[in-house]
Amino acid sequence: KFKPLQYEEDENDIFDVGLSPIVEDLTGWKLEVFNCLDSIENRTFYLEEAYAFEDVLSDKYPNNRNIKDKIRQQLQYLRDLGLIEFEVRGVYKKLWR
Repeated sequence: KFKPLQYEEDENDIFDVGLSPIVEDLTGWKLEVFNCLDSIENRTFYLEEAYAFEDVLSDKYPNNRNIKDKIRQQLQYLRDLGLIEFEVRGVYKKLWR
């Protein structure tokens, strides 16, 4: 489990240890969605940007017919792990570099 982060902006709240310690603890959908989010350039991203990976994730999980629902679920899991922060409806912030 990752340490929960504070809500106020603080540079100490950013995981700045590289991706290895993070991805070593993620598997399955969490890892796939994390990798998709990592490819988004900006730290702040929109839900629609996460949905843009629907085709990529559909290729990896062809039997899943609810990809957008699964993406939202994984965003909640990643938030609970302290890897992303919910800003406002449909807007998230990555908490790693």
